[in-house]
Order: sequence, then C-alpha cells, then structure tokens
Amino acid sequence: MSGESFFDLKRGQQRDALLAASATLGREPHILEKDIMVVATLDAVYTSAFRDLLYFKGGTSLSKVYRLIDRFSEDLDLTYDMTKFLDGGNFDEDGIPPSGSQASKLTEMVRKRLPEWIKGEFAPMMARAMADKGIKVTLAYNSSETLNVDFESRFDGHSYVRSSVLLEFGARSTGRPAEEHAIICDAAQANTGLVFPTASVHAMAVERTFWEKATAAHVYCLQQNLKKDRFSRHWHDLHYIYKSKHWASALEDAELARKVARHKSFFFKEKDKDGQIVDYGKAVSGEIVMVPSGTALKELEKDYRIMQESGITAADAPDFGAVVQSCKEMEVAINSALGSARKRA
Repeated sequence: MSGESFFDLKRGQQRDALLAASATLGREPHILEKDIMVVATLDAVYTSAFRDLLYFKGGTSLSKVYRLIDRFSEDLDLTYDMTKFLDGGNFDEDGIPPSGSQASKLTEMVRKRLPEWIKGEFAPMMARAMADKGIKVTLAYNSSETLNVDFESRFDGHSYVRSSVLLEFGARSTGRPAEEHAIICDAAQANTGLVFPTASVHAMAVERTFWEKATAAHVYCLQQNLKKDRFSRHWHDLHYIYKSKHWASALEDAELARKVARHKSFFFKEKDKDGQIVDYGKAVSGEIVMVPSGTALKELEKDYRIMQESGITAADAPDFGAVVQSCKEMEVAINSALGSARKRA
C-alpha cells in the first residue's frame, strides 16, 4: 500500500490503517480518523477561491498549525475578513467601527449576509471539493453561521467525538495578525507508507489567539456559568501558550490586547452574573480575572476531567491543578504589566 492515498483504500483497509497508526502513536483510532477529515476539510477551504479571505483560528490552529498543544480539536473556527466581507463598511483597518450604533449595523449586515454566503457559495464549493477528492460527506446546518461536514465513521459511535467536522464562521473581525502555515494529519506521523491529506492555511497569530482566550476566561469568571461542553479547553490552551515562547510576546503586546478588548466590546457584548455589561477594558488594564471560584471552578474542573477521560487531551496533559496554577500566574503577570502600562499612559 506504499504511496497510496488513504482515501483510495477500501473502507476495511482504511480502518486497518487507522488501527495500525493508533497502535504506533497511542491515540484513539476514531480521533485519528476525525483528524484526517479536519485536514481534508481545511485543504478544501484553502485551495478554493476563498483562501485569501478566510483566517483559521482557535484551539485547532494551536494544535494543527503551531503544535503548541496536544489536544484533539474537532471544530474549525474560520473568520471571513470583515473589511472584505462588508466591502464599504464603516470601520478602520482593524475592523473597529466608529461607534456602538455602527457596530450594531455591521452585526446586522453580517447576520444577514454570512448565512447567505455559507449556503449559496461556500457549501456548494465544499461539496464539489470533497466529491473531487473522492471523500463521501453530507453537509448539514445546525445554525445560521455554521456548517457540518458529516462523514460515516469506520468505528463504533463515540458520543463525545462526533463523526462530523464543524465549521464555525465569523465575519466580525479581520483575523489578523496571521501567518501562512502547512499542516499534516497526525496519522502521517505513524509512517504507514500512506499518503494523507495536507493543507496550507492562513492562521491567526498565537498572540491574538492568546488574548481572545484570556478575555473569554475573564468573561466566564464574571458570569460563573458554563454554557457549553469543553469550555475548559481555553484554560488548557492558555496553560500551553504560557509554557511556550509566545507567552512573552503576547504579554508585551499591550496594543494587541487593547485591540482585542475594544473589538469584543463592540461585537461580543456579554453580561456578568449580576446582569451588568462586561467591561473588556478592565481585562487589559490591570484587572483581568482568569481563575473562577466556588461552583464555577468546580464545573470547569468537571468539564476538564471529561475532556481527559474522552481522549480529547493528550495522555500527559497537565492536571487541572497545574492549569489553574499557570492561569493564576498569568493573571498576576498580566495585571502587573498592563496595569503599569495604564499608569504610564
């Protein structure tokens, strides 16, 4: 089978290849299977006419692009550069509108146009691209700004790992700063002799991803409400960024931190547990909170444990206590650095 494409194999052979790769790599075969579909989906995106308009971000970019985390990430976050999507819109080069009322108008435009673009242009492209590759998928919608690329698994069902690649779209950001990167399938590291999909993507810079996740953690600490499964992934990812070379550059980039906070204050308004609007500015001026307390901390720990037990995180992933400790240290460092910067200003 040397040199053959994985997708040219018969279904039983594909299953055997995944089992062999699983034995070599120590990863569950159904996770390796889904990772292949993730890369194949990204390849379809970035060999399309939309490649220069879409930016790949989030936890999956940290694992697949930057190799900062060893966490299975099944959802693809894609940002359509709003300055190109809403051609002629009233905003600056960073996608920041001049006022809250303008932000509301832009948001309404995105809510109308983005679903139309997904169904009218993107989904037909994805269907054609997958068919051309000989990959059998079914496209489905579970919300107006998402697209599911469903596939038939070669293994029994796993409730925590769906046989579907979820693409989540946004068009209320520029997606920048970003970098060009090549990615491969995890199964390719098993040296099976097979050819697996690859992709070349535009990925959001780690430093911006850090501030996106840090402010998301801040909001959770103020809301104390776990709205979805696997939300603890943000703290897991922040821990790994903290342990990487990117932590220093993220901490030093106060301007980027302020841009993220300002952008979220316009387009991602949230309320705290008392119903008050969250002031993102406080998160980047010496008052960020990254570790919750009480029940909110216990719920986060439970969610993290489920991720570990389901094979979403690597076998050697840090325990929750280590993650919390890293986030406490980051919280202190950020508040010291950005609080001092505010005083100097």
